[in-house]
Amino acid sequence: MEKETAYRSFFDNCAKPGKKFDDEWIDNFDETIIEEGEVVGSHSWNSGNPGAGADMTIIYRFRGLFFTNDDFGIDGPYEGFGEAAEAVDLLTVRDTTERIWVDLIVNPDCGPGEDCDA
Repeated sequence: MEKETAYRSFFDNCAKPGKKFDDEWIDNFDETIIEEGEVVGSHSWNSGNPGAGADMTIIYRFRGLFFTNDDFGIDGPYEGFGEAAEAVDLLTVRDTTERIWVDLIVNPDCGPGEDCDA
């Protein structure tokens, strides 16, 4: 319950007064994560098949929390990089894996929901 309260507080701080948490708000929030978040990990893959045979999974750090972006859209927040990476199997090497990249410096004094510089 404490985790949900912290996340709700985080979203309340990101929302403008009078805004509803509707699909438009979520789309705008997702765009904000992509535009303002820091990419801290990625996993690119290519199966060689036509169509959706290649893609990339990305992990963003945004305001001290982590968000994943893959075929299914943006998910999160996660409190730690490891939790986000595990949720999308970021570090799992498969036959189709082309590249795994991680660039993460963590400030141990920074808590969830805080916008901290490393």
